[in-house]
Amino acid sequence: MKHVFRLFSFLLCIILLVSCTPAGGDLPDEEQPAGYEPPARVALSPYVHFSFDDVEFCFYNLKNNQYASIWEEPFLAALKQAHDHYGVKVSLYVWKDVLHGQSTTHAAEWQACADWLKIGLHSDGDGNFAEASYDEGRAAWEHFVADVYAMTGTYAIIDRMPRLHNFAGSEESLRGMRDATCGALGFLAADDTRVSYSLGETGSAWLQTHDYLTDANGLTYLTTDLRCERHKKDVFTEVLTEKFGRADGAECYILFTHEYEVYDGETVNAYFSWVSDMALYFFENQVPFAFPADFIYPATEGDIS
Repeated sequence: MKHVFRLFSFLLCIILLVSCTPAGGDLPDEEQPAGYEPPARVALSPYVHFSFDDVEFCFYNLKNNQYASIWEEPFLAALKQAHDHYGVKVSLYVWKDVLHGQSTTHAAEWQACADWLKIGLHSDGDGNFAEASYDEGRAAWEHFVADVYAMTGTYAIIDRMPRLHNFAGSEESLRGMRDATCGALGFLAADDTRVSYSLGETGSAWLQTHDYLTDANGLTYLTTDLRCERHKKDVFTEVLTEKFGRADGAECYILFTHEYEVYDGETVNAYFSWVSDMALYFFENQVPFAFPADFIYPATEGDIS
């Protein structure tokens, strides 16, 4: 009986994965806005993803300065150099209103870098989504998407599997984000033992020993492996080796830090070396940079949500 239940759960997850995670969340492609193109998701293979939470200084600078190019902004310039030298791809997770009212002048530059730089929703600006309703979650995502499109002129730059503030979000609010324009495909879960989103203790514990979990709503949650600011920059390569070994067989390597740890709005500090050290480590281990939403995740076996 147990095996029959597991088989049923497995088949159900496959059905949900196919039906609930199309390119636009649950919003049909024909209802997506003009200019929307479904992402070409591929079979899962090993990759590394890097992101910054609470990104705001660089966008405030863009709003308050007349840059001829977005790459004149110091933090963005450092990211571009890391991409050009090491092939780094990066996500910037922002509070909902940070992008509101940004200039449209540099839309072409944003479009040109959308293959290696994404922007994702992090918070609604007043806190987290732990108690948010379906409508509040969907409205926050729609607001964010509208601001991104106004600034960049493309939906391709939207990160559809972001890390929400405090790893928090009610099941209803996450479904709202899923059903929005260019809706969420999943979320990045905690790097520690706290409960992530609406997964409960069982689902969150599962993520401590697995790369990902796909829930009954068709949303995929990925374990965050390493928070860079907990480690001194001078020993970061050793930390990576100790944490991951020499390619430890995982498929998803998820690392992050916060913008304020490496940038104060004026100067990019020495801790930005986390980025180059990480890039060299994964290059040597032949693990490419990518974005979580680039991939299709097999259904999670068993009743763990």
